[in-house]
Amino acid sequence: MDAYTSACISEGADEEQMMEAVHVAAAIKGGATLVNAVPMMNTIKAKLM
Repeated sequence: MDAYTSACISEGADEEQMMEAVHVAAAIKGGATLVNAVPMMNTIKAKLM
């Protein structure tokens, strides 16, 4: 998850865009996908703050 989040940040994606992608994936795949939001948000906070 760290690698994907870091790549998104490097490509210019913001927190809102990444969370939208998580929600779309969750709607398509199911609730297990939503678990990935926590490590994503932790990586965002660590890299951007």
